[in-house]
Amino acid sequence: MASSREYPERPVVGIGGVIIDQGRTLLIRRGSEPLLGEWSIPGGTLELGESLEEGVAREYGKKRESRFEFSTD
Repeated sequence: MASSREYPERPVVGIGGVIIDQGRTLLIRRGSEPLLGEWSIPGGTLELGESLEEGVAREYGKKRESRFEFSTD
């Protein structure tokens, strides 16, 4: 069976994070494809040289214009 899947020239690392505050979870409604209009966790793609924490903070900052601190608790 032939595959119709397209592959990028370079790997793309997708990132996202879950924010839970007082029992509520932050979600966004997607503004572009894929899944336009569906609910999702905020995220995007990791830029070259970024750590996971830096990438998630950048993506959340773009969407919420906020600063974040990370915890591994």
